[in-house]
Amino acid sequence: MQPLDLTPPLDAGADQRDAAIPGRCMLMNGQEFACEALRVSLHMAVIIAAPPMTPDARVICYLNDIGILRGWVDRLIPHGFVLRLDVREDRRARLAASLEWHSNRAALAEAQRIAPRIVPIERKVEMRLGEALVFPGLILDLSVSGAAILMKPAHIPFVGSVVRAGRRPATVVRAFDKGVGVQFREPIPSAAFSEHIVL
Repeated sequence: MQPLDLTPPLDAGADQRDAAIPGRCMLMNGQEFACEALRVSLHMAVIIAAPPMTPDARVICYLNDIGILRGWVDRLIPHGFVLRLDVREDRRARLAASLEWHSNRAALAEAQRIAPRIVPIERKVEMRLGEALVFPGLILDLSVSGAAILMKPAHIPFVGSVVRAGRRPATVVRAFDKGVGVQFREPIPSAAFSEHIVL
């Protein structure tokens, strides 16, 4: 995919977000297609989508974790378009909060991804969902902020689930074929972070 030329900035102001958000778009004729929002603010969104568009076309987008956004195609770009948003005044605060939440979660996930990782000697860990559901897991790798944990496919919780990995409260931030990535509510103290740690 070719890099987008988004200079000058799409929007002025602190409400702009740069974390990619998957979703779906729908046209007024009922056609639906997958999309991805590369940048979203309270006024504009950069949407990557396959179907060809026409300027001023009316579009409704549903973005994961953000919700429904309505607007018009402002201009075309390679592989997509810029959507000029029509956000009611009474929804602006909620949209700004959703964008802030998504941006913070993406930043934390990136920090977890680049944090130094180890494989502890004791890899077995219990994954607890609520008080009643306890499933066995196996630590693939571990950082101070989270862990990748192997689980049976039938036991894998949804992204966003609040769990307990061993004794550590955590949130599921990604899921893959054979397990999950969790982010700890509080990072492991550096003094305790070694291959001898037991979650």
